[in-house]
Amino acid sequence: MCVFPECRGSLEYFVKFEEWLAHTNSHAVEWHCDAATHSPVVFRTKQDFKHHLKTIHAGTFTDSQLPVLADLGARQGSRPFTTCPLCNCLPENIEAEMENIGDKALDLLPKHIAGHLKILAFISLPWRDDVDDYAQSGSKKSSDFSHHTSMGRKDIEQERTDMLSLSLSFDETPTRRADDVSPKLQ
Repeated sequence: MCVFPECRGSLEYFVKFEEWLAHTNSHAVEWHCDAATHSPVVFRTKQDFKHHLKTIHAGTFTDSQLPVLADLGARQGSRPFTTCPLCNCLPENIEAEMENIGDKALDLLPKHIAGHLKILAFISLPWRDDVDDYAQSGSKKSSDFSHHTSMGRKDIEQERTDMLSLSLSFDETPTRRADDVSPKLQ
């Protein structure tokens, strides 16, 4: 599912990681104004770009030309994420890779985000009440099954507790302690 709250297809489910990633990358659109009257300006939203055109370039186009100009100004951005929108940070393993391969390490971030989405999908599944009945019904591996079931529940409950403490808001600035930031990134 899409993690962008303004996405019209946010409830669309993706079977393959590559499909989800292609959809996610479609959100990395920027709008560029390269008018000769000022230096190039980049906008994160179509609405901001249109506002710029209406205010700074008023009188240079008709109202019917505005949608066409907005479409012409759209360009594919570099990356939709620079931090994880679910845990609101840059994971340590990716931060460490940035020292070795630079910004290309951010290509690892979608896998991290997809991991969160998998966990959310698993913990949203309803509990099966018949599992204990099956374990007690005389199955030849009932003790093993019961042990793995209770162990799995404990692990899942811990994941659920951890996930409930996460911020799912996209408009917050990532929080970090000063000692978490590597000197190279400061």
